[in-house]
Amino acid sequence: MPLILVRIIKALKFMPVSTASSSFSTSKPFILQETAEGTFSANYIIHAYEQGRQKGMNDKLIELESEAKNSFLKNRDYTIKTINHFIGDLITEGVVTQRGWIKSEGIGDFDVMIAVPQNNYLSEDFERFYVKANEIESESNSSEFRLNIRFINGSKPINEEKLSCDGYKIRFDINTSPKNKA
Repeated sequence: MPLILVRIIKALKFMPVSTASSSFSTSKPFILQETAEGTFSANYIIHAYEQGRQKGMNDKLIELESEAKNSFLKNRDYTIKTINHFIGDLITEGVVTQRGWIKSEGIGDFDVMIAVPQNNYLSEDFERFYVKANEIESESNSSEFRLNIRFINGSKPINEEKLSCDGYKIRFDINTSPKNKA
């Protein structure tokens, strides 16, 4: 059976020539080399294609991983900045919260749970913070990002092990006191 010969552009000549086996041929290794007429065998072309495809796939995977990491970090930083501002509003209004937790369910999906003292948590006046949290969520949420803010009663013991099992892996402590209302 004659070898199929194909003329290749000169750039292909710069590829290293080595002994290799191909899934398209027998299990015997063969030597990839240019013929005297300046053409290459079909096996050489297949091998070059396989190498290029694999390199392209590896490069794309590295690019996608980098984009995902950058997107996650951008969304995480936005979440932290937004929650810091929101907690600042709580403290300014006299709601002393000591801690909270952040859960990431993906690159752009963050849940925040804030522990609030029971006297604030149960008061009718606290409803405005639910409204404010809803406004923040509505302003922040898009097809690529979702932020959900929740409150829990911080006066009772909180089982942090269960929270961790539920995915709330980042705990933050709040070490400031409210401003005096005059």
